[in-house]
Amino acid sequence: MADTLKLELVSPEHLLLSEQVEMVLVPGVEGVFGVLPQHAPTLSTLKAGFVDVYRGGVVAQRFLVSGGFVEVTPSSCTVLVDKAEPEADLSEAYYNRRMLEIQTGAAA
Repeated sequence: MADTLKLELVSPEHLLLSEQVEMVLVPGVEGVFGVLPQHAPTLSTLKAGFVDVYRGGVVAQRFLVSGGFVEVTPSSCTVLVDKAEPEADLSEAYYNRRMLEIQTGAAA
């Protein structure tokens, strides 16, 4: 599939996601950036924020990450994170607290 790239989202505990996707948005330390098929090779450090996974032209999944690294090749995107939590698994109170921490730079 030329219109997709292989995304692997990995934490120290386990492989969270490994599938073909249309696009990924990652929270780089210099700002959020998008990864599409045929992206230039890139290595970046990640800050706390969301990794957005696109399928069918929409955000299909979001993961709250506490930081890590991303390696991009023309056909793949590997996101290595300290901790990742699917947005769907977060309680509203926890979500609001983590978002405040991320916005104020207090995220761990």
